[in-house]
Amino acid sequence: MLVLFGDIDVTHLLRRALLAACVLSGMVVSAAAQPFSRPSTDGQTTITGQIDVPAGSTGKLPAVVLIAGSGLFDRHVLIGTSGTPRDFLFDDLSAALTAKGLTVVRFDYRGVTCNTRDPRIASERDIAKQQHLIATLCVDEKVRSAVTPETNLDDLAVVVAQARSDPRIDPARLALLGVSEGAIYIGKLLARDPSLARAVTLIGAPLESPMDVMAWQNTERIDFSLRAMMSEPSRLSANDIRAKHADSRLQPFPLALLLPKGEAWSLAELDQLKTVREQAFAQARELSLSKADNEPYPDVGVTIGSHRWRNMFHRDATAVITHYQAFKGPIRLYYGEKDSQVEIARQRAAVSKSTLAAAPTISWRTYPKRGHLLGAHALLAPMDEAIRDELAARLAADLK
Repeated sequence: MLVLFGDIDVTHLLRRALLAACVLSGMVVSAAAQPFSRPSTDGQTTITGQIDVPAGSTGKLPAVVLIAGSGLFDRHVLIGTSGTPRDFLFDDLSAALTAKGLTVVRFDYRGVTCNTRDPRIASERDIAKQQHLIATLCVDEKVRSAVTPETNLDDLAVVVAQARSDPRIDPARLALLGVSEGAIYIGKLLARDPSLARAVTLIGAPLESPMDVMAWQNTERIDFSLRAMMSEPSRLSANDIRAKHADSRLQPFPLALLLPKGEAWSLAELDQLKTVREQAFAQARELSLSKADNEPYPDVGVTIGSHRWRNMFHRDATAVITHYQAFKGPIRLYYGEKDSQVEIARQRAAVSKSTLAAAPTISWRTYPKRGHLLGAHALLAPMDEAIRDELAARLAADLK
């Protein structure tokens, strides 16, 4: 949901966590769901989704389009390991938003038709077999292998057009809510036509360039976070890491990968580890850029997209916030202070360098001990209920 950049594969760690969590099923139902289906702009597939209409509503209502982040997500966006319905991030958000009288529009990423709580997959405990079932049942790998930044943007445009043309929706009161990578495509869509939405809400959004976020994730993220755990000026003890790991942005990384062989990391060792990561990232970047745009990513496992999509994060040096400079509506930014995918200070710096630096339309909300999806985990759902309800209330106010 999220910007899963990084060749130290948090993507792999997340996939394993989601597969391990798939034994319980069920999802939040908050409103009457009306399915839709529209051909993609390139004619290669069909974009499917649903419109959640508040029970008992009449007339044209304000609406929110939900846009997920990086991953193989259907309209429910399963991105948690609690084993509860609230692991379905977009079901949970839809329930809160429709309770405020807002219609919700959400969609399946092209080529994705189900998730790991599908009963055909949920009973399988072997990871390798689960991967095969996902590839066979939930993902059209031919379609996914052709996914690019351009198709992602075009698919969002198709969904927004669907929302604006729906007789139950007031197109003058439409908001876009994006999670992580979704912020990139919302910005590019509004750069095409700033009038498409009245308000924007972004959760865990990269506002610096995709290249900068990718580089930070692969080089500075671990070093910065480990040094923040130090209780002594010249060393980082294993006990410090054990005590602070669960409450840090490194929570998604297995503890064993972060511990020193002995009692502590010295400052020199931390410096050396950072250098090794920088070298490894440079090599991984060079390898990725050597791939043809139409080659599938990753090279093994379930296909997420094309290398053209992947290499956006190695090529695109444009700050995401610059795509929003023509948009005049409110932009609500939400971040958890232990977000594992973006560093808040870097996003603030990106805004400060843009033409929107002093824009009164931009507002920030940051939450201590909350992660990428504004929950207790550094990366995963469920979202904190109080934050979710505050977000829904602010969106409803923006669309009055």
